[in-house]
Amino acid sequence: MGLVANLVSTQRPFMRELRVATLDHTPWEGMLDTWNKAAINPDLRGFIANDDGTYTLRDGIMEDTGLIQPTDVAFDGRLLILTSNNNSSGSTNILAHLASRPNTVTIGEQTGGSAEGPTAGMIFFLTLPESGVTARIPMFRQWNNTDSFEEGLGVTPDISAPMTVAAFQARRDPALERAKAMAAKSIALNQEQAQTPVASIADFAPIAGEDWTGELEYLNYGREDRSTIPVRMIAKEPAKRAMAYGFIYPGEEDKNARDRLKLSRDGRLINGMTLVDRYTDGDGALVLVTEGQGRDDNRPADIRLTYAISAVRFEVRKDVRFKGGQFFNRNEYRLTR
Repeated sequence: MGLVANLVSTQRPFMRELRVATLDHTPWEGMLDTWNKAAINPDLRGFIANDDGTYTLRDGIMEDTGLIQPTDVAFDGRLLILTSNNNSSGSTNILAHLASRPNTVTIGEQTGGSAEGPTAGMIFFLTLPESGVTARIPMFRQWNNTDSFEEGLGVTPDISAPMTVAAFQARRDPALERAKAMAAKSIALNQEQAQTPVASIADFAPIAGEDWTGELEYLNYGREDRSTIPVRMIAKEPAKRAMAYGFIYPGEEDKNARDRLKLSRDGRLINGMTLVDRYTDGDGALVLVTEGQGRDDNRPADIRLTYAISAVRFEVRKDVRFKGGQFFNRNEYRLTR
């Protein structure tokens, strides 16, 4: 996860889902082992029941189920990745994830493992008492967050450069040679990227201070109706490329939440999401629109956030789109002072 966070410019889930099935292991008491004993009798509160009798691990229980947050120094340029048939398991998971990264080229051989996702994640060891033979039992069925995959296969490189007997005997690396040749060529800046809107933390300076009051309107999943509750906001003065703020919910203080806005060095990302539009609305407020991948209702989703910023008005609208669907409004903060 740490490696990937330094190679992606927008936040996104590392995997789509981790799923398990249940099994009564009472007859095997004393014979079953694993490196995390809590997995043998897990807390059911960490899972969501599915209609087919399986269970999905809730977000945040394991590192792999969380969102990848790009680091401040994350590389967003052209990435050349070498692959080989020695890659499998965890390395194939990472390669499958990075293969869908923009401006990325994979070079080499088809990998081992499964680009779709492995069927292990954690291993149980069942030692048979009479023979002493130990069987390995996979626990999780994992689905990687990949744009595409070939069922039952690893990652197929964009450019095939396999190792051959002749190359091996000559101490040559065909994949490395091909990557060096590509890197030696100058890469022209993409015109569309050059025109990408940018923002600075100074754009949010007008909302610093207290006395913000308003409401939060949100969609209730399951009931498909909307609720509105009062809310207050306090925002600190911006510092460098970040700004801290917090929401206060009168009468529901246990729901109070702190957050912060963080901009990338080039001003093209806000909290890891790409700035896609910047304009001034009819009331003179600056409007910034960001898009990226995230999770909502415990599912991967495309997220669009729209900020309206002025000294007397601050709004944050969150729109969500699940796979195959359309964007819809999940919630909206509307505050004035």
